[in-house]
Amino acid sequence: MDEQHEELAALNALHALDEADQSALEIEMARDSELSGLAFELETAAATLAGDCRGAARAGAAGRIAGGPASARRAGWRPPQRRRRPARSRATTGPP
Repeated sequence: MDEQHEELAALNALHALDEADQSALEIEMARDSELSGLAFELETAAATLAGDCRGAARAGAAGRIAGGPASARRAGWRPPQRRRRPARSRATTGPP
């Protein structure tokens, strides 16, 4: 296994190979079990990272909730401002 095949395995894990390079990598992986193992490890790592990225927003929100209001404020969250109702007039418009 050489550096070029390692690079192809990494690009394969990211689904960034064209058809010609994909075919060349598959042929070489059939011959080299070490390269095949590396490709599998890289694909697993890429899939794990992709799953972590999709869940990052949910995890961030959950962390702010679990950390309480102070944690949410440190993260930049502010509660919505409440609107105040206008004061009622004490004047009456009809007969007493």
